[in-house]
Amino acid sequence: MNSKPSYIIEFLLWTPSVYSGLDHLMVEVCRQAKEHGKQVICVYFDTMHNMPMLEQDIIRAGGQVELVSSRTRQMLKDIRALYRKYHPEVVDTHFVHPAKLYTEWLSLCSHARHFTHVHSLLGDVQQFQRRKGLFRRFAVGIYYWLQKRLSRQVLCISEAIQKEYCRWGYGGNKRVSVFYVGTPLSPSQYTQKDLRRELHLPMDKTIITNISAIEPIKGIDVIIKALSLLKERGRELCFVHIGGLRNGTPAEQTYADSLRQLATDLQVANQIVWLGKRADVQDILPLADIYVHPSLSEGLGSVLMEAAVAGLPLIGTRIGGIPEVIKDEQTGLLIPPADAQSLAQAIARIMDNPTNSYGTEAQIFVSEHFDQTRCAQQLFNIYYV
Repeated sequence: MNSKPSYIIEFLLWTPSVYSGLDHLMVEVCRQAKEHGKQVICVYFDTMHNMPMLEQDIIRAGGQVELVSSRTRQMLKDIRALYRKYHPEVVDTHFVHPAKLYTEWLSLCSHARHFTHVHSLLGDVQQFQRRKGLFRRFAVGIYYWLQKRLSRQVLCISEAIQKEYCRWGYGGNKRVSVFYVGTPLSPSQYTQKDLRRELHLPMDKTIITNISAIEPIKGIDVIIKALSLLKERGRELCFVHIGGLRNGTPAEQTYADSLRQLATDLQVANQIVWLGKRADVQDILPLADIYVHPSLSEGLGSVLMEAAVAGLPLIGTRIGGIPEVIKDEQTGLLIPPADAQSLAQAIARIMDNPTNSYGTEAQIFVSEHFDQTRCAQQLFNIYYV
């Protein structure tokens, strides 16, 4: 008779609408945990209707999906019920701040090993203090200090986030470490020619691509402006955007409309293809010649790793964790944020040197440092060290 497995609860606490790098990691963690007689419980908000493939993959890997309410009061009740149901050995809480101290307290009461993941940049401490005042800055600092005290480790997905987190909290920084989410290293089976034909893309033009939610922080407008600058210089490229609205709010739709209007005003609308959200991003990335990522803020940018696996030269902004993937003049080129002129120049440089090794070097660098199978093994070892 099989004994009951020990449980690891991963509080992802978001409603999945894309198959993210973190979700890929969770599937791999589920698989490795099963090999060690453990079962991972992945907890999301409200529904999996928008991403049934993810739920199926988690279950096939030996894990389980649970849903909690996104409404705070009910969410806290649902979380408490999961502790009673599974009596977890390990708990890891991602993303949502209101739940983190609560899960840390429940873990303390139930003697579970608790870990906290930090996936986003927190912002400059001094700027926050000027805007919000000393008391608010102190309160936030105490909040992060408590997270460090109540968790075995705070796992930041980049060195940039780790540095910010340590600046925000008060002491206890030995518990704050870097853990890369990584990316699957399975390259696409499709050729560039086949993908362009299937997606009705131009066969004879340089194609740049970007994967992101359509929101101001992603710098899509910078790409459109760079297209216009390159067109003025006689270089007519095609820009393929992959991604859609994050939550579908009226404000997001207004911004999306403004991007299309900008493209029309700059007379480059016919050079842009909006592919929308895709579940096959890694499969279709070889359609492009160059990957551009002009974000204004980025914790790391897992899509950069996916583009590197596809062997694409990388161009990104010198902010956040992006330089941890894009090694300037080695795996790609770094540019200042919100600088269409610099982006246009970087694209032109790569076009003028088609034999450059950026894509190959990016592929090697990611395979050496961001292999998701090894990352999952590392996370499992952190849980049980």
